[in-house]
Amino acid sequence: MVTLGVACTSSYAYLVVADDGGILDGKPERLAFRNGLSEPERLVEFGKDAARALRDAGGSEVVILRAVSSHMDTHTGWTDRLAMETLLRLECAKADIPCRYISHQAVKGVFSLTGRGKLAKLGEGVVTRSGRYWGDGRNLAALAAAAVRAGA
Repeated sequence: MVTLGVACTSSYAYLVVADDGGILDGKPERLAFRNGLSEPERLVEFGKDAARALRDAGGSEVVILRAVSSHMDTHTGWTDRLAMETLLRLECAKADIPCRYISHQAVKGVFSLTGRGKLAKLGEGVVTRSGRYWGDGRNLAALAAAAVRAGA
């Protein structure tokens, strides 16, 4: 079984593929809305990119790290993030790949990460660093995937 972990920001959907052996090297490492397209075209093209990423990953399940509520982000930031997550979920449904969300608290619980602070900092060293964009969000996608692999 292969798990595709996803962590979205307002700009990117970061992706990590994991199996029982850990994090696998693979592409793509992130997806983004394409520039220079109309809004409907951006959505359609992101959906195509997400479908391609799902096929390439060969995952049997997808887990998306749930956003932490914050009043610091803008409307555009939230709508782009939610659109990416929704399009990924839609492509999972089309491909008959189970997809679910996991919270930061659930990830912390699986790995007994205690104390105050952000998941990225508390989770350092839990999963082996792999590829580019690690500190930008792929580390969070890896923690989500690893938590599911560990039974969350």
